Amino acid sequence: MGWIFSLLVMLKLLSLSRSNPDSQERIQELETRLSRLEEIVEQLEPSFVKRYGLIKRCPVPVIEHGFAQCNNEKDLKPKTRCRVVCNAGYIATPGRDESRCMEGGEWSYELKCEVPVVVISGGEINDGSGDSSVEVIDLERRKKCNVDIPDMTSQRTFHNLLYHPDGPEILA
Repeated sequence: MGWIFSLLVMLKLLSLSRSNPDSQERIQELETRLSRLEEIVEQLEPSFVKRYGLIKRCPVPVIEHGFAQCNNEKDLKPKTRCRVVCNAGYIATPGRDESRCMEGGEWSYELKCEVPVVVISGGEINDGSGDSSVEVIDLERRKKCNVDIPDMTSQRTFHNLLYHPDGPEILA
């Protein structure tokens, strides 16, 4: 909302500069006053919290490629929990799928969605035997995700890989 106020002031300043060539001093004065006003507004919130016991709430999380689903969607007080719901084609980033509103009005984690990296391992070969190869498929084709993974020590058919979110490993 602060940016709307700033935009309106800037538009007013632009209109002043077009109508009066000697308005540069006036513009400078208005910019100084605007800066002072912004400082005063920034100091109001902590003052209200301290003086009147107001609770600093968290803003609704904004998530690229998804949205937040909170246990209390109207009043995001401290201890409110939100989880990410990602758009089709995206998954929640491990460790960034849930967040809690902290006492200061900030979230414990930034909620995030990402394009998944698919790891394919093993499988059935034409003759019915297993395969030991491992491939990484990056659906976004990121340059930083150019990974070579060594083959598994044994051949497998129809099995799963488990991603371990607290560590960099994939369990086969």
